[in-house]
Amino acid sequence: MKEDSANMGQYIDADLTRLYNLDLSTKEKPVMNVDDVFLVLHRHWVMDTATFPAERQQLQVAFIVLMIACTASRPGALVYVARNGKEKSGLRNRRG
Repeated sequence: MKEDSANMGQYIDADLTRLYNLDLSTKEKPVMNVDDVFLVLHRHWVMDTATFPAERQQLQVAFIVLMIACTASRPGALVYVARNGKEKSGLRNRRG
């Protein structure tokens, strides 16, 4: 297994960047800081008047906000949302 990962570059003998016109530039992806977490959770627990069908859902929203802040993840990486019946090929279940 270790040898396979070390020799992975030998299997690709084309310049994929030029072949597929890939962009190698990086973009800044801001993450939540402590102030953002405080504001979001304060709004969620103190100021929000929305009702949830089940009490645990209110706890789950707060937990997801904390997970996003602690792991520096984007919300789409932690929560699955179906959009217009379309499915991204990378997120499909490969087993069928």
